[in-house]
Amino acid sequence: MSSSLALSHNGIKSPAIVDELSLAEQTHKPVIPVILESVKLPLEIAKPLRYLTKIDCTAGWSAGMAKLLGALAKR
Repeated sequence: MSSSLALSHNGIKSPAIVDELSLAEQTHKPVIPVILESVKLPLEIAKPLRYLTKIDCTAGWSAGMAKLLGALAKR
């Protein structure tokens, strides 16, 4: 099962996001990053996500959620 990771201004400030990324990496759990707001990711968040396809919801919530549901259906 995949896990989505919401990326927003408030979300990237939380130490829990780094913990979630570490746990996903250790357990080999796939992560689908969902960009809710345009943000500059700190290195400790950007590095583990660098090769992952991100779902961009900044242009529209409905289109972004359709992409997320499609990505989850493929896994």
